[in-house]
Amino acid sequence: MISAPTLHAGDSASDLVKIRAFWAMFLIAPLYDAGYSDTVAASGIGRASSTEDIACALAYIQGAAATARLASPHMRRHWRVADQIATTAGQLRAMLADPRAWRAAYPRVDVSHLVQFARAEILDCLKNVDP
Repeated sequence: MISAPTLHAGDSASDLVKIRAFWAMFLIAPLYDAGYSDTVAASGIGRASSTEDIACALAYIQGAAATARLASPHMRRHWRVADQIATTAGQLRAMLADPRAWRAAYPRVDVSHLVQFARAEILDCLKNVDP
């Protein structure tokens, strides 16, 4: 049974929707080319219905990307994509863990800004070919 999103103080349902929508973009082109569609699908983030579920899915994605980063040659395209995905997942987890502390430390950075920046960075990594 799917329940309504469970929110912590400071969370908004629209933030959870934006986070799920960002990761859903990895299931279609052009972010599909990043190679993380299976990881995103396996994380369950598309079915996540609470802050805790999304945080667990983000931890799964972050761990998979961090592992791929360790296994890739430093600063090559795959390494840069993995680094950006791991960093984005970690930042979103921090934002969900303590929204008030996040807003105090980064008052001008919200979920929309974070996912727009991450998408642009990942697309940039995909279009740059390794030497």
